[in-house]
Amino acid sequence: MLIAPVYPNSVTIPMIQTGCMKTGFDPTYPIYLNGIISQDEFEQSTGGFALCIAGGALLHGIVALIVVEFMLLGISLFSLLIGCQAVQSHRINRMRQAVAEESKKYSMRSPTPCSWRLNVNRWWSRGRGGQHISYR
Repeated sequence: MLIAPVYPNSVTIPMIQTGCMKTGFDPTYPIYLNGIISQDEFEQSTGGFALCIAGGALLHGIVALIVVEFMLLGISLFSLLIGCQAVQSHRINRMRQAVAEESKKYSMRSPTPCSWRLNVNRWWSRGRGGQHISYR
């Protein structure tokens, strides 16, 4: 799309590639600027443009880095939560299996049939700030 300049004597400053994925303003002084601005003023202006672009790029990079950091933190905390829950569930299942085996062993000896069971209660302690499991 072509955009018509507001003023007939508009100055166009070309962009050049200065590196991989990096662009900047062409530092050469155009001939058609003679009489409009001096070479020093041109260099100051393009330097100001470059600083503005570099500052914006730095800000975008920092924001992107922070977003990625929070995403990784969230994923790692979620994975830690799932892992802790899996370990706790596996531990409780092993304990229930051990109690069932012991119950079966002693139930055969006893004249009165009985069964053992593992009662797992979970409660929160606000004083210590952690979850505790009691086995009865």
